[in-house]
Amino acid sequence: MALFHGHYIDGGFAMPFYKQMLSKPNTIEDMEFVDPEYFNGLKWILENDITDVVDSFFTVEHNAFGEMKTYELKEEGSKMQVTEQNKREYVRLLVQWRLRHGVEKQMQVLLKGFHEFIQPHLLKPFDERELELLIGGLGKIDVEDWKANTKLKHCSTEHPVVQWFWKIVGSYEEEQKARLLQFVTGSSCSS
Repeated sequence: MALFHGHYIDGGFAMPFYKQMLSKPNTIEDMEFVDPEYFNGLKWILENDITDVVDSFFTVEHNAFGEMKTYELKEEGSKMQVTEQNKREYVRLLVQWRLRHGVEKQMQVLLKGFHEFIQPHLLKPFDERELELLIGGLGKIDVEDWKANTKLKHCSTEHPVVQWFWKIVGSYEEEQKARLLQFVTGSSCSS
């Protein structure tokens, strides 16, 4: 309704959510937005030889209201061990499951309502970042908050280049700030 009435939505969704709205598959990089530690674990699996290190099957355990349940990531997954040869498929399926499990019905309902206003074929030209701006609009970006929450490496806030950077960012129009924020963080929302 906010989109229909032209209201700004203060907040928004994680980038993987916008990808799902566009029917794009999620990737391991999407996991970094949701759970950085989990992302690092999956990345480690992909970057290292897991022979004699990882003893897993194509399953995932999930705590559902205090009860541990095991789900197969693919048919016969409980019988298929993760190996060096199939670890990429395992990570891909694990990411898809983790980002989509339990929200399928809610996503279908949300998309049904969203598609009443915007036909799916009209979204094809957009990527997930552009969809975020379309849905959320441009809010006021708090440069002081952005500055306070920026982590600097190999320099300090007193360095002239850092001060020039923030001076330039402060002079930008909101759209330029949003594009820069989107470029450096993956999101155009400052909150």
